[in-house]
Amino acid sequence: MTELDRLIRTRVDAFVREIADLVRRAALEAVSDALGPPPKPVRDKPMSKTLARGNKRSSSELDSLASRIVRHVADQPGSGAREIAKALGVTTKDLVLPTKKLVASGELTTKGQKRATKYFRPKK
Repeated sequence: MTELDRLIRTRVDAFVREIADLVRRAALEAVSDALGPPPKPVRDKPMSKTLARGNKRSSSELDSLASRIVRHVADQPGSGAREIAKALGVTTKDLVLPTKKLVASGELTTKGQKRATKYFRPKK
């Protein structure tokens, strides 16, 4: 192969790579235009402070959350865990222990099961 043939081959290869890249970009743009903008992530649960695995919340943190739960249920009887979590700015997972303790101590009563559980203040 002569020097001229090598130069031609190099330029043709570079041109083909450039065209392939442009075709790829055009195809991605066409698909993006057809599908519209990507959806924004939906977060129905507020972010709570996360603890490292194995770390426990202090009793004062649990007591504070428990009293906030009781106040919310007193104001909004029949609230479910999702509603309470959203109102208090925590995750439903953060509510599990305090609500179990509140129900066991008689400060809250429940109606329903699993995700349909609603919380109430006991009747006096």
